[in-house]
Amino acid sequence: MRKVFVALSLAALVSASAAAQSWHTALGIQSGYSRVDLAGTNTPPFDVYGIPQGSLINVIPSIGSLFAILPVGDKLALEPSLGFQQVTASTAVGLPPTEFIFGLRANYALTPNIYGAVGGTVDYFESGASGIRGAQLGVQAAVGYRMHLLGQLDGRIEANVIAKKKTNNIPPIDVYSLLLGVSTRVGGGAGRAAGRSTGAWEPVLGISGGYAHIHQNQGIDLAVLTLPNMGSDGVVGGTVAPTPPSLFVILPAAEKIAVEIGFDIHDLTGNGTSIFTAQFDPRIDYAFSNHWYGAVGPNLHLLRIAGGISKTIGIAGVGVAGGYRFRLAGGLGGRLEASYSVDSKRRNLVPANVLGMTIGATMALK
Repeated sequence: MRKVFVALSLAALVSASAAAQSWHTALGIQSGYSRVDLAGTNTPPFDVYGIPQGSLINVIPSIGSLFAILPVGDKLALEPSLGFQQVTASTAVGLPPTEFIFGLRANYALTPNIYGAVGGTVDYFESGASGIRGAQLGVQAAVGYRMHLLGQLDGRIEANVIAKKKTNNIPPIDVYSLLLGVSTRVGGGAGRAAGRSTGAWEPVLGISGGYAHIHQNQGIDLAVLTLPNMGSDGVVGGTVAPTPPSLFVILPAAEKIAVEIGFDIHDLTGNGTSIFTAQFDPRIDYAFSNHWYGAVGPNLHLLRIAGGISKTIGIAGVGVAGGYRFRLAGGLGGRLEASYSVDSKRRNLVPANVLGMTIGATMALK
């Protein structure tokens, strides 16, 4: 299947002659489905779903969820993609300390909407608990359909395949993905002007990443550095150990008030394992000025583990945050934020307190 997919992609790239729409410099994030096949082993494949697509869930690598578009011509653009996670624990909990996923490919516009892509990947994985350490090289190919959504937001639907080479202690891995991507144009030359709200806020979609310190009331502390945020994409001691959400949406409600919903969803199934995690963190944001803001609101973490927690359960809590926001270029903005959340106690589950120091990128929705 992989060889046929790659051959068709290369043939399409060579034979295409239709005029194509120009590429635009952009930053984006992708979500969707991946089948991860540990080729050459007797291990059944894993099915991974993510919003955004997780670079790691329960030690199963898929793809880097962050991507950028860098035009090098009317029909050609380079696309780097990235996922990073480093976990340090106060005790052995089975999580890997470090994984870094990086991809670089060439995107070629076959028509104004359809494109093909080929390139390479490199994963670096290090785990003191298992003794596995090293880099794994791979190749990738993709075909996709891109379209304008609204304002400076563009979208795409893509089929992607990655074949990763065997190393001394990591088996070859094939990743087949069907992905939805959203990106915002950076720079004002060819793009539409970003809309502005009449109040202190404007509607945006955001991506967040950075540092979190997670304290569980069973003697386990985790220091987590992720890009984008791991969110609920981590299970420790039979319960969810979330960082601040990976994604957020801000909707203006009044002159200085906005409603913000942080969220991420992850699901892994395979080899007798089934894990579902999600979090939804609604809150009220208050603008003290055009840049400084504060926020408060509840949070809800969802968890289901086959063989452990057979039913989906919820862990409620509350959080506060404060930060500084700023505009970058085109429809792209940014923010720096400090946050703190506390989970409520629930029978047979361990609550967590989370201190977050994150940086976010925002995409204007109008």
